[in-house]
Amino acid sequence: MKYENDKDIFPERLLKQIQKYAAGNLVYIPATENKKDWGERTGYRNCLLE
Repeated sequence: MKYENDKDIFPERLLKQIQKYAAGNLVYIPATENKKDWGERTGYRNCLLE
């Protein structure tokens, strides 16, 4: 995961709203596209079910 500057990603209006709640904190925003369920990538879930 690489560092991105907030000003390069968020519109100014949205950035001000985020700063109200999380100013000075590290915020992780997970990806929602192509997200796999727990254990799907490694096959561990199927191993436990068997």
